Amino acid sequence: NKNAFFEINGNEFTSSHRLDALLGAPNGFVSSDKTPGALMEWLDDLAQGGRGGFILINEIDKMAMEGVKRFMEAWDRGKISGGDGKTRTLKNVMFIITSNRNASMIFPDVWPTWTAQEMKRYVESLDSDELKEKTTYNTSDGEDDKKMAVEVMNRIDLFTVATPITR
Repeated sequence: NKNAFFEINGNEFTSSHRLDALLGAPNGFVSSDKTPGALMEWLDDLAQGGRGGFILINEIDKMAMEGVKRFMEAWDRGKISGGDGKTRTLKNVMFIITSNRNASMIFPDVWPTWTAQEMKRYVESLDSDELKEKTTYNTSDGEDDKKMAVEVMNRIDLFTVATPITR
């Protein structure tokens, strides 16, 4: 069912007030009575995500930290609440998150000169644990602008990498 797919572009939700369109404005705020948020409407609709589906969060590293924290809470609880106060269960929902933030740490500078076969061999050689190590920073060490916080990364079950787009 193509309607069981919901895409979120993290770069469209870089501020907390932009998140209201996605997750709903908190009760008492302007527009909180108008919509529970686009994601909540998708989860409520049985013809879409109400029976489960896939939520793709592209470039999560660009999303406002408030939004990232809401998703971390949802991953921990298996539930998410909209601006209308209603809690939705995330049963049978798979989250897929992407980030280009750490590509330079994964691919060596010479990759543009590789053949398709060399690139395929390299990508297949990377394992989930290695990718996690290359892309995670410990917040006690200070922020690294190329890596993501351990609090986010520890909630991810599988790390994988895609072949870079060359055109």
